[in-house]
Amino acid sequence: MQILGDYTIDIVTKRVRLAEQLMPLFCRQDMKTPGLGAYFLNTINYERATVEKQFFTALTNLSNFKIEHLIKLKDNMIKIKNTGKVFLDKNSKTKKLMGTIVSIDHSNANVINWNLRTNPETNDKVEQQVFNVEDLLNRFVKKQRVFCTKDTFQVYVKTDIRLPKLLVGDSYTINGLLQQLYYEVIEQHSTGEVTLMAKLANQASENVTVNLSIVLKNNLTVTSKSINFSAAIAEEKIKNEETSIPNLQKPLHILLVEDHEINQLIATNLLKREFNNVCIDLAENGLTAFEKVQKNQYDLILMDINMPVLNGIEATKKIRAELNSVIPILALSAHVFPQEIQNCFNAGMNDFIGKPININSLKQKIRKALISSKGEDSCTYRYLNNSDDCDKKIAI
Repeated sequence: MQILGDYTIDIVTKRVRLAEQLMPLFCRQDMKTPGLGAYFLNTINYERATVEKQFFTALTNLSNFKIEHLIKLKDNMIKIKNTGKVFLDKNSKTKKLMGTIVSIDHSNANVINWNLRTNPETNDKVEQQVFNVEDLLNRFVKKQRVFCTKDTFQVYVKTDIRLPKLLVGDSYTINGLLQQLYYEVIEQHSTGEVTLMAKLANQASENVTVNLSIVLKNNLTVTSKSINFSAAIAEEKIKNEETSIPNLQKPLHILLVEDHEINQLIATNLLKREFNNVCIDLAENGLTAFEKVQKNQYDLILMDINMPVLNGIEATKKIRAELNSVIPILALSAHVFPQEIQNCFNAGMNDFIGKPININSLKQKIRKALISSKGEDSCTYRYLNNSDDCDKKIAI
């Protein structure tokens, strides 16, 4: 949940005081000053009447309000929660409205920065992710079912079988553009059948162009919109990177314990890029990791925390207690609360790496763990590749 800011509106004077980040929500180009009128006009059409009714009920009854709805932000839309109250000021004559707005659309909270992500002058700041198109669409559909206030649309996904399994590109912006298209298609409708389609438009060498389209059908009309995006084929990029790794005599054996296939690929690619002659073995849950440690020799374990069958905490306890193993185990988790980190150390882990992963921190902590385990400093340097983006964070 991302706090966008606070606001106060004097109902009599119509004076508005609000956080700078809320200006696009309470303003329109055809209005000189910010206000509730602009806010209502920026609310998506089919929710506008409901939002207005909730506000005016609070104004009439001098009561609290909590409204969740979709609102336009520049050329995009996000899901927000507007929480506040209506009260009388000290002289008991003037009504005031005070509230706080937060973004609750987690996967689309970055829409505020879309212009920065797509600006050619800042293109070097756009991070590339490995993603599966069908998985991206399915997660998008799942999100609509969670966040949309109307459950009157049947949503389906169709993907071209010719599409490569994994692509490398700016999946966050692609998801955001998809969100924008979706609301443009459904905005004027209250019900219908929506189909999200991904087709291979063009393929050249290691790159593809994908056409994403959204089609809405109901008894009266057919509405559709589409966009194209370009991406690299992940398999080719990984293959090229693997062939460039020097062949040293003694490989660095790492067991990566991660239940998500795409995260496995991202982490494997990252490790092979940053470390020379590294051999990565995969385990999809803690129990599989325990069984592999029983049978194989590893220099290091990178352990995700939240996994099915057996989580990272219990797997570490099992490895330490039943196998008496002292192999370095580093936790990987997006939960960076002090108690969560302490739980990892209490289980017997050597260190903690927060997600998204900072490359420089990853290398330092792996180096530290290997030094502690092997008692040598120089041995770790031959595994490290020089990297210009050590401060970059990788989302897995």
